[in-house]
Amino acid sequence: MDNRIEKRIMELHRAIEILEDHLNKYGSNINSDQVTFIRDKLELYKREIKIRKDFPVHLVRTS
Repeated sequence: MDNRIEKRIMELHRAIEILEDHLNKYGSNINSDQVTFIRDKLELYKREIKIRKDFPVHLVRTS
């Protein structure tokens, strides 16, 4: 797998860890819109990881 893809996957995993930790620590103190936003981001990041693992091709336009 391309190093750029691996790096992005690692960044996404780290972002997921941070967001989940934030929800666990402060979930009861933030409003429902913020919780929904964080959950949507988590879902988006998890989908991106799945796509990058299933299709590990770096799409680059060449002239």
